[in-house]
Amino acid sequence: MPLRDQFIAARHDFTDDDYMGLNRIMMTEYLRDVGLARCVFARAEMSNNPVQSIHSDAI
Repeated sequence: MPLRDQFIAARHDFTDDDYMGLNRIMMTEYLRDVGLARCVFARAEMSNNPVQSIHSDAI
């Protein structure tokens, strides 16, 4: 799939109503439990994010 199409598909995945609802719940929990937020964001830094994966696959 061309890179442009992959970015468009990824953008749609991150803007649908289900994702946004889940995101609101997660943000509420992060505000309530700062330790949880630190743990999640530390783990996220060690993993590939979707944009990096799309970029790597395209090269």
